[in-house]
Amino acid sequence: MILRRAGQKVLLIEKGRHPRFAIGESSTPLANLLLEEIARDADLPNLHKMTEWGRWQKHLPELPCGLKRGFSFYKHEVGASLQPHDRSTQLLVAASPNDSLGDTHWYRPAVDEYLVNEAISHGVHYRSDTTITKIKYNNESWEMELESQNQNHQVQARFIVDASGPQGFMSQVLSIPPSQPANTQKTQALFAHFTKVPRLEDSDSTFDSSPPPFPVDDAAVHHIFEGGWIWVLRFNNGVTSVGVVMEDDAANSIGLKSREIGWQKLLNNYPSLKVLLGTAQRVTDWHYVPQVAWKVETVVGENWAMLPSAAGFIDPMLSTGFPLTLLGIQRLARILTETQTRELRQQSLKGYEAVTLLEIDQTADLIGALYSNLKNFENFCNLTLLYFAAASFAETVGRLGHPERAQGFLRSSDPQFGPKAREICRLARLEPRVDIRQRIVELIAPFDVAGLTNQRANNWFPVVIGDLVNNAEKTGSTREEVISMLQRSGVPI
Repeated sequence: MILRRAGQKVLLIEKGRHPRFAIGESSTPLANLLLEEIARDADLPNLHKMTEWGRWQKHLPELPCGLKRGFSFYKHEVGASLQPHDRSTQLLVAASPNDSLGDTHWYRPAVDEYLVNEAISHGVHYRSDTTITKIKYNNESWEMELESQNQNHQVQARFIVDASGPQGFMSQVLSIPPSQPANTQKTQALFAHFTKVPRLEDSDSTFDSSPPPFPVDDAAVHHIFEGGWIWVLRFNNGVTSVGVVMEDDAANSIGLKSREIGWQKLLNNYPSLKVLLGTAQRVTDWHYVPQVAWKVETVVGENWAMLPSAAGFIDPMLSTGFPLTLLGIQRLARILTETQTRELRQQSLKGYEAVTLLEIDQTADLIGALYSNLKNFENFCNLTLLYFAAASFAETVGRLGHPERAQGFLRSSDPQFGPKAREICRLARLEPRVDIRQRIVELIAPFDVAGLTNQRANNWFPVVIGDLVNNAEKTGSTREEVISMLQRSGVPI
């Protein structure tokens, strides 16, 4: 759609068809900001409708999604029931001050079809159920033969954007092998959609003993246990996305690849998970992924480039997929619409490749450290602050009109923060029993605008508007500028 707005001809080739099941369902404040920027800069108002829960419900009520007020984490022990009143076994990080400004979970069968129809309405030529049977680069253009419904078509393209995902099209065409990202564990995943999944607060009366900073189920819910974790994402059509990611040894010990049998073995180990998920009704096939984390080292070439989603993936734990891909879309669209010469374009593409791989690696370092500390929940919680501090700062400076101050995803381009964060993650990965909190507090304090270094928070972090205003100078702005930004964003002051 961005390229069409810039006057370019676009062919979108799809091997399958919509609607269909897809993973990658949880947005974040930073992802929504990036989508807002794309909608504004490319004049795509229907994308803007998808950037907040309230806006979505007002303008697209027929399009299923879920309310995401933040991130909920709960630590489980084998054979023991969850104690929801014990805040040392939970982490709640709010992402919005109210439902209207909340983030969303995307029900991908409907949302993806909606986006394809939007693309078509903007003049994108769309071919579903289509396979590229032959491809050749010739005289600065790509010559392709397409097969669709037993008919062949010849196509010539000046540039190819590979958005096909893991081990996708260009990786196969050019024999680019995927590899396990450094500093990450080998993991497997199993996931499906369910109905009749009880809410956490309905399963135990002690959830009402002290009001949390947001409804704990209206979030990306993470159930943490030794060797892996389970996600629970609720949509407003009665469907809930549920999946598990486990380290190889843990997954193999229960036979995760056997799907239903492995799933039931896992639930039997954790009484509270058995209560929450044991009677849920699965409404899709199980989807099993034998290797979750992967990356390639070559992301661009002569008149082609991969989106970040086709260049690598680490883990769904912190919902990093959406912002990484949206950042890639922004950067690549800028290159394809603004570079005037072949030489300048290739130079820009190499820069795009470098930052894409750097951000994937920074994400991998953090996720690897989190998995190494699944048994040490205190360290696990402290490590997540590296993500939440960087993400909240990036959103704030972005809304203030200075996205360059974010210095890349997870501040990966910051010459001070990037290496120090990776060193903390290395220490946490190699010595999970070492207390790393003070190192993390000292590192994030200069740009913590969300009160994440507040020891009194006791693992509950609400959105406190005063924190943003009082920390205005950390963003390079004045209190008045922050207040004005909050008012423009519809935040109650």
